[in-house]
Amino acid sequence: MWADIARQVGGDDFAIEALISDPAIDPHHYESSPRDIATIQDADLVIFNGGGYDQFVQDVLDAADAPLA
Repeated sequence: MWADIARQVGGDDFAIEALISDPAIDPHHYESSPRDIATIQDADLVIFNGGGYDQFVQDVLDAADAPLA
């Protein structure tokens, strides 16, 4: 859902990559891969749900000491 919103806002000016694109995958139980971690750490902007819904993203950001915007 967030990737679709980002595409609508950014249009063709941005490269958007969704880590979870299968709606059948439960983000509460998603285990990030090394590729996911690299993607998050290399991103200029990360959009994700708060409140523990996408906790794996928060964990990667915290581990990288990335500032949250």
